[in-house]
Amino acid sequence: MEMLRELPNNQKAEQELLAYIMTNDIALSETLSELEVEDFYLGRHQLIYSTISSLYAVGSSINQITLCEALGTENLKKITVSYISDLITNAIYVEHKDLIKIIKEKSKRRKLIKECRKAEKLAFGEDKRSDDITAELEMKLNERKNDSKVVDDEFTMFATFKSIEERCKNKGQIPGMRTGWKGFDFRLKGIQKKKLYVVGGAPGMGKSAFCLNMAEGLANNNNKVLYFSLEMDEEECGIRRMSAGTMIEATKLELGVLSDSDIEKMSKFASLKTSKNNFYSDYSPYQTITSIISKCKALKKSKGLDVVFVDHLGLIDKGDVDDAVGMSEQLGRFTWALKQLAEELDIAVVVLSQLKTGAISTRNDKRPFAYDIEGSKKIEQNANVILMCYRDIKYNEEADPEAMEILVRKFRGGMEQVIDMKAKLQYYKIFDPANF
Repeated sequence: MEMLRELPNNQKAEQELLAYIMTNDIALSETLSELEVEDFYLGRHQLIYSTISSLYAVGSSINQITLCEALGTENLKKITVSYISDLITNAIYVEHKDLIKIIKEKSKRRKLIKECRKAEKLAFGEDKRSDDITAELEMKLNERKNDSKVVDDEFTMFATFKSIEERCKNKGQIPGMRTGWKGFDFRLKGIQKKKLYVVGGAPGMGKSAFCLNMAEGLANNNNKVLYFSLEMDEEECGIRRMSAGTMIEATKLELGVLSDSDIEKMSKFASLKTSKNNFYSDYSPYQTITSIISKCKALKKSKGLDVVFVDHLGLIDKGDVDDAVGMSEQLGRFTWALKQLAEELDIAVVVLSQLKTGAISTRNDKRPFAYDIEGSKKIEQNANVILMCYRDIKYNEEADPEAMEILVRKFRGGMEQVIDMKAKLQYYKIFDPANF
């Protein structure tokens, strides 16, 4: 009888990669995009990789001290401090992409063996026909990374009934995540997971304020939010959030001209935010699509994640993208990657985008359409929902200074419409009249 053989693995490659990603953020970002925890063979390596992912997700520095602290006493007993020390000290750094390929290949072979063993067990039994066993094995072996697969009507109808049953239990409540804007949530059925939302608007229309308020509302309704701010730093973004949350004018906060009442409001808002602690912000000025995706995956694994905001699309660095690739194609690739991310992680992704303002300025009606988005053709194809922020006061001095229209220019699963909102931009606050 043939002796059981050890499953395919390369422990040295795992050790070299773990040591290297602790010292190189670019390599870590690329590794997080390619490898899952279970791709590592040894349990101790899975623990180390999972902990490194958690540290990266919250922006902590990664070294032997922070890693050991994050692992905790119980996990350190399994791994030992000396093992981590030797891992770093004895590492011989080679190209990390080669290491990723080696580890991924070994992981695929292990999964292949496991699936074949399952099929073998079924084949020895009499419960299933051989054709069914073969078909199931082929489907498993051909599954894509995102777990997409061909399913029959039995599966489809079961999933449909299950979804409708859940909605019946909710007694007509919206299926998506709530922003706290009652009219907005009702019209759009909430912010739904697995969907890509694109928010556009000309400069000064309040699209960043709109998205920050939306993110704040989602967090207040117990959803975990990650906000990538590529344009504003933590101070500017923090002041906007504080102003909107306390209704203290942003100018007063910037100048420090505050009353005792203002200080009390700020303390209450800060206390509320820290008690929930479910709003994560990334102010890194340099972001590639790879770094954004890897950080989302790391946070999803370590803390959980429901919705991601990217402010804004045009500021994502193209990284290794060929210089010959045009702007439209580049933005299309970014939005496609983010849409795939939404489906893979079961999250909603909201992306802010600039407009081509030249054409708008020559029109009598300045309300933008989907084709006014920079790189519109590809983005419009990829987006599930396209929203445009519009304030008539920018073009008509007699207009209501607080009036804001959210123009729904694409709604897969609904209809184009206009949602009336109110904007008090001295507080960076967006209101829904339906709430009053």
